[in-house]
Amino acid sequence: MMFETEQASNVRKEWSFFMDKVLHEKPAIIKRRRDSIAAISLEHLHALLSGIKFQVNLKREKDETWTAMLKDIDLAVNAETKTKALNSLAQDLMDYANEYMNEFELYYRSHNRKADFPYIVKVLLQKDQKAVLDLLDA
Repeated sequence: MMFETEQASNVRKEWSFFMDKVLHEKPAIIKRRRDSIAAISLEHLHALLSGIKFQVNLKREKDETWTAMLKDIDLAVNAETKTKALNSLAQDLMDYANEYMNEFELYYRSHNRKADFPYIVKVLLQKDQKAVLDLLDA
């Protein structure tokens, strides 16, 4: 079984019906000539990304500072306290997500950054820094 595919011309004609179906029932694929895109509600996108976890390794340094490092994304910070390190890591993660999307072709096409994409989307779906901080599993 495959995703239901809708022709772009039909979607344009029945836009409200199509949106209601995607929002309240299930995702769909829109096909235009040889190109296709996915249409998915935010609720379903959150569910799709629910398995994405941000595991943080915390380390107390010899100088009494804290280093926080993400396991699956190449980000690390150092701060005077554990709380400051985690807050700084959340902010850096938000900054990275914005940079990733601003330079999408560069990052997504880089073999060592392509796997970051689901994490980036999950970060961008958060409403604020506190929500990003809540994603960090320290």
